[in-house]
Amino acid sequence: MNVRTALAALVLIVAVLAAVMMLLVDEGGTPTNEAGPVLSVPDPSSTATDMAPAGGSAEPVAADASRLVVEAPPVDLLSARPADLLATGVVSGRLVDSRGQPISGEPVDLLASDDAWWTVMRRDEQPDVVDRGFSDNQGRFVLAARAGAMQELRAGGLRWTRVIGVTVSAGDEVELELGVGQALEGMVIDQETGVPVEGAWVGSFSGVDKLLARTDRRGLFSLTPLPDEVVLVGAFFEGYDIGVHEPVAPGWGRIVIELPPGRVIDGRVYDRKSDLPVVGAAVVVAILNEAHEAGLPDPFEGKRTIEEWTAVTDAEGRFSIDGCPSSQFRVEVKADGYLLSRSDRYVERSLGEEDVLAIGLAPVEALTGRVVVGTDGVPAMGARVELREPDGHVVSALADSEGRFSLDLTNWSGRGPVIVAAVDDQGRHASHRVRKRSDKEIELSLVGPLMLEVLVTAPSGPVEGAQVVITSNEVEPTLAMTDASGRARLLHPLGGADVKKAVVQARYGAAQSVPKVLPLKDGPPAGPLLLDLSEGAWYAGLVQDIFGAPLPHALVVVRNGGFDRADAEGRFDVGPVDIEAGKAVTLLAQAKGFRPTSLKDVYPNQNVVLTLDPVVTWRGRVSDATTGDPLTVFNGRVLVETFDEGKLVWRRGAATRLAGPAGEFSVELEEAGTLKLEIRAPDSLAAQSLPEVFDGLNPPPWVDMFLGKAAVLKVFVTGSNGSPVSGYSVAIVKAERAGDSSAPSGKLRKQSRSARTGSDGHASFNLGEGGRYRLASGPGRWLDEQELLVLPGPPTEHYLRVGGTGGVSLLVRDLQGEFVANVKASVRSVGGDHVHSVKHRLADSADDESLYTKGLPEGRYKLDFGKRGYRKASEEVIVTAGRLQHVDAVLELIPAPKDLAGAKEAADRGSKSDKKKDGKKKDGKNKDS
Repeated sequence: MNVRTALAALVLIVAVLAAVMMLLVDEGGTPTNEAGPVLSVPDPSSTATDMAPAGGSAEPVAADASRLVVEAPPVDLLSARPADLLATGVVSGRLVDSRGQPISGEPVDLLASDDAWWTVMRRDEQPDVVDRGFSDNQGRFVLAARAGAMQELRAGGLRWTRVIGVTVSAGDEVELELGVGQALEGMVIDQETGVPVEGAWVGSFSGVDKLLARTDRRGLFSLTPLPDEVVLVGAFFEGYDIGVHEPVAPGWGRIVIELPPGRVIDGRVYDRKSDLPVVGAAVVVAILNEAHEAGLPDPFEGKRTIEEWTAVTDAEGRFSIDGCPSSQFRVEVKADGYLLSRSDRYVERSLGEEDVLAIGLAPVEALTGRVVVGTDGVPAMGARVELREPDGHVVSALADSEGRFSLDLTNWSGRGPVIVAAVDDQGRHASHRVRKRSDKEIELSLVGPLMLEVLVTAPSGPVEGAQVVITSNEVEPTLAMTDASGRARLLHPLGGADVKKAVVQARYGAAQSVPKVLPLKDGPPAGPLLLDLSEGAWYAGLVQDIFGAPLPHALVVVRNGGFDRADAEGRFDVGPVDIEAGKAVTLLAQAKGFRPTSLKDVYPNQNVVLTLDPVVTWRGRVSDATTGDPLTVFNGRVLVETFDEGKLVWRRGAATRLAGPAGEFSVELEEAGTLKLEIRAPDSLAAQSLPEVFDGLNPPPWVDMFLGKAAVLKVFVTGSNGSPVSGYSVAIVKAERAGDSSAPSGKLRKQSRSARTGSDGHASFNLGEGGRYRLASGPGRWLDEQELLVLPGPPTEHYLRVGGTGGVSLLVRDLQGEFVANVKASVRSVGGDHVHSVKHRLADSADDESLYTKGLPEGRYKLDFGKRGYRKASEEVIVTAGRLQHVDAVLELIPAPKDLAGAKEAADRGSKSDKKKDGKKKDGKNKDS
């Protein structure tokens, strides 16, 4: 049965049911509806979530025609709440495991994917959830769906692995196979002390599902359910930088994630116009995350803040925040008299060691403009003008005798989009969408609303309960539902005299009409506008594999048109599509386990056959060349032979991924040609397979990859008593590059590879094929006069003794002499000799309230310490062998912003050129807004 036949049957059934229900009501009975959820007409005052209970079944709701027809304009066009997009159809299906057995109790969610009926004020940080539910005992689910709109189905994620990205539309029935959930377990520790970190956030940042968990008091965590594939895992906690673990698959044993010391974020806030410092600006650095907590349904709350730091700029407009991450953070700055500034620059990139944020604030300036009547240009005195953002009303004003208005942006949150709208006492309306902050002078031309009557029909007659929309530029869509005669009356405010057209469309069940364009210059039609749900071009055919077997649930899309999902026999029927007579379209088809395909120059009513090629994978195993044991951690690429300017080169293609704990891998091949694999693993030499010719259909033969041992150097740094020295910087330079240099400084230092020792005093280097090297620490001197020969095979161990070591103990109080808890402190070597380069955090003492560290080589050190709400401070100390140097320090509270108000008058008012020079040369080039 195709869609057109189904529509006729649906309308006929509706008519019969309506007659039966009238008889039941006349007899005093309770109306019933056994026609199924597709025929239900929801109450427009309900939401999609209200329609489906927790069980995931959408219950029919009786129609109330008097509430479905808009017959009069709202009292206030500006304050009217945008109508909801109602779910008048359903998507149903079943969740099963690999054996076809039903899976119960797993969440199933339907999200709007791309809907032309969306409100213009919509923000994309939070998903638009159409309906939610859970699979029942038979694995089945029924979710309310929007007719005619493409939506995304997601399922699982509670105990079974999650499936996402399944494109569906109302009327579809799908079967989703969920995999057994795997657990990735591990521990989070302090990189410098090795102490477990309680309460740290741990998340999976790649793969199908992004999960988030927190460590317990022992620093342990568990991420589940994860698919059996390699994921990238990272961790974070206040006071630390983000720690990332190399890609790993769940179920391969407990992993350890080390958290490096947090970074200091320094910055300067200045006035964009005068370049003068902004005093008392509130700076917020926040880590945002959109993953959901492991073992719980996804709340679909969009990006949320999991940690934030605050600071207030001083008299020079500067701020400094310690214990921050080097990436994955957003910066927001707000100050009185300025628009809010928000930057996501460092969400995807890392903050450099020497980078200083330079953030310019734009002074608040009123948004001004003029309101006139569109027909004659007369000033619209007394018209009410309102500024709205997605969170609601911001500010309003009345137009004066010349039609002019002024809107104060002080309370604007900085969130967009922003709409400025006006309405007068005669119901004439105008809107303008502010797309950039330079839009300061706005012209609003009032016009009367569009009043329209619509008649929705199908092959068998008028359609009751169809949803109708009018859309036009810069205003919210106007929605209504048809009554028993298939009619709806709509009153649609227009954005102004320059708006030339409006678009009208209807939806019902699983279908939507072809959109009708109304040129506004011609006025509304004399009679009802006819919207026929079956009008337009239709494209029917079959989706099959290369052996001729049908592909159920395959998605078929008409480019720039409609879409449909193939039935159990692989048949599809896409329509109606708005296309000119004699024109051809392109059909796109895709199915799980197959490569997408397209077919050009397809005409309506042509019997189309779409054949999909299966996804081809290249499989193999990676093993240690010495022992023959499978490698558990590796990564790689497919290299594709190609020619660049006549030269043979190998271009990188798809990345490999693990398939199981036995070192096996499986990689999907995207294109035919001559291919080879490149595999890398820790402490191993990279290896490449022999070239294989891939014809696009037959997979290359199984390949066994053997990786030889690389030349690995392990450096152990200890004191004279044998205790490990952590945080010690070790640099390694090729001997031929070092030559006869007296010190590893300048260009030579930049060419070196460096690492800091962990809590065990150990640093490791993978040197590939190996060779001769020299070691250094700091730019002052070489650590050894002799050269080190490092060869492939077992790791080469080298021990460095740095002489006698001591320690530092730090106790911090406030100005009243009270102990300050939860202070973050670090120690770093300073001084002109630069013999040793040491930097690491101080740990809590088990005996008292102090912070301490041991194993510091003799020398001069600087203690940096601070706490949120206090000014950062530092102390210098001399460390001698065998002694624990005690330091008593004081932290000063940062005054509240109101206490800094007078400081602006005392700020340095140097010349504008001096300020620019200071901002550009000292702060660097990173100016974010």
